[in-house]
Amino acid sequence: MLLSLLACSTFDTTLVGQNDNCDPLVWYIDSDGDGFGADEAVASCEAPDDGVTAGGDCDDADPDVHPDGFEVCNEIDDDCNGEIDDDADDAETYWADADGDVFGDPDSPIVACEPPDDAVTNELDCDDEDAEVNPAATEICNGIDDDCDGGVDDDAVDALTWYQDADGDDWGVDDDTALACEQPDGFADNADDCDDGDAELNESCTEDPAIHTGTCTGTLYTWADEEPGDPELHILSAYEADGGHGGPAGNIAITIDRETEMTLVLASYENVDWTVTVAPGTTLNAIYVTGYHEQAVTAPSGVPVSIRSYDQTGSYYGNWCGYSWPYAGGGCDTSQLVSGVETELGMDLSSFAGCYHSTAFTLE
Repeated sequence: MLLSLLACSTFDTTLVGQNDNCDPLVWYIDSDGDGFGADEAVASCEAPDDGVTAGGDCDDADPDVHPDGFEVCNEIDDDCNGEIDDDADDAETYWADADGDVFGDPDSPIVACEPPDDAVTNELDCDDEDAEVNPAATEICNGIDDDCDGGVDDDAVDALTWYQDADGDDWGVDDDTALACEQPDGFADNADDCDDGDAELNESCTEDPAIHTGTCTGTLYTWADEEPGDPELHILSAYEADGGHGGPAGNIAITIDRETEMTLVLASYENVDWTVTVAPGTTLNAIYVTGYHEQAVTAPSGVPVSIRSYDQTGSYYGNWCGYSWPYAGGGCDTSQLVSGVETELGMDLSSFAGCYHSTAFTLE
C-alpha cells in the first residue's frame, strides 16, 4: 500500500515511519499555521508536528497567503492561483475614456487595482467618441445632447427668443416667450404685433398704418418710420410685375404724391419696366434700381437713375428684391435689401412697401 501511494503521488514524499498495522497518510508541514502546507509532502501514519492534510500554500511563511486566501490589491498572489491581484476584493472599477475628455464610457467598465491608461473613475460620458460631448460641455444648437443630460438642444446658450403669435400673422408679442433653437409653433421671431388677436393688424393698429397703397395679387406689406428722416428714403419692391413671371418685362407704375424731399429705391427679381410719376411738391433726388434680371425705368426729366441688376451689371444694392416685411430668408431677403441700401446710400430707411406680384404702388 505504501509503495502504491508513493508511486501515484505527485509530491516529493518522505517516509518517516511505517507501521504494519496502519496505512500511512500524506501530510504537509504548515509552518505559518494557516491550515495549508507547502507542497513538500510527508508520508506518515501519524501527523507530524505542524502537519496538515491540505497543501498548495505558495508562501508558508505568511498566514494570509494560502489557497483559501482573499485576493487583495497588494502585488501578492494571496490565493495561490498563480495570478497576482486578480479579482481582488478591494479592486476599483474604472471606465474607458477613449476621447480623453475625463468622462468614461458606461458600457466599458474595467476592474483593476491601479488606474489603467485612458480610463477614469466615472461613467458619465454619453458619447465617448466625441471629446466635445460630456457632462461639462456647453449645450448649443446643433441637434446633439452636448451635456449628456438626456435632452437635445435644451437650454442651449445660443437659443433664440421667440414671441407669442396667437393670431398666426408672423408678428408676436412679449406676453409669452420661449427660448428654442428652432421656431416653436405659435411663436414669431419678433415682438412687434400691435394686436395679437387680429391677424389683419400687426406692425401698426392705426386706421392708416402706412403711407403706401399698391395694386397686388396677394398681400401688400408695408412699413413706415413714425418720424422719417429728411430727406426720406423709400423702397418699393416686388418679386415680379403681375403676370410677368418668366416672360417679357411687365410694367409697374409708381405714383408719388408726397410733399417731401426723397430718394427712391425700386427692386424686383424678374424683368420690370418701372414708370415713375411725381406730383408737384415732391422733390425726388434720385432713383436707384436693384434686381436680378434686367430692369428699365421711365423717370421724370432731370431725376438721375442708377440701375444695378445682376444680369446687367453683375451686382445689386444689398439684394435684388424683398417683397414682404419682415422677412429674412430665401432669395428675396428684405432685411438684406434694406441693410445693403442703407449702407450703400448712407441713409436711414423711411418706408418700405412690397408684394409678390404688383402692377402699381402709390406713395403719399
